[in-house]
Amino acid sequence: MKRLDIAYRTAPKAHIIIELKRYSAAFTSSELQTQLKNYKYAVHGVLDEHFPGEEHTVEVVAIVGKRPADAVGHWEDFTRELAVVNARVITYDELIERALADYTDYLEADKQVGRIVDVLTKLEEEVLVNEDALGAGEPPAGEGGSGRPPAPDGQQDGGDAAAGVQDGS
Repeated sequence: MKRLDIAYRTAPKAHIIIELKRYSAAFTSSELQTQLKNYKYAVHGVLDEHFPGEEHTVEVVAIVGKRPADAVGHWEDFTRELAVVNARVITYDELIERALADYTDYLEADKQVGRIVDVLTKLEEEVLVNEDALGAGEPPAGEGGSGRPPAPDGQQDGGDAAAGVQDGS
């Protein structure tokens, strides 16, 4: 068996084999399909030898520069045939496009999260300022401090005696 380009285990008993073709490589759909099947069966053989009786999932992915010319007219049929053996083909250009789209989505989501974090940070700062003011005996920001509305006509609230309330004695 030829050396594998990339072998990766995503989870216990789930393996991905990645075949990297040169961008300029030319091959037929039959050649590619045979190679991917051979890799899958070879990896299954090694896994069965080292872990007898255990079930393993092996996916094979070929990353190519161009789709096989003989599969262009029936690409969907070809991909269905590959799916039967848990294999697929993607071009480098498609891979880059997907990565850019995913990264753009990530940046947009990160921007939204950043806005939410900014709002939460401002709220937290306001709460801390209000807690500090309460701890220092000062009224919280935006409040009169006594629990009563501010005195009319710009008068200072100096307590009940200053407001003209007599104690009845």
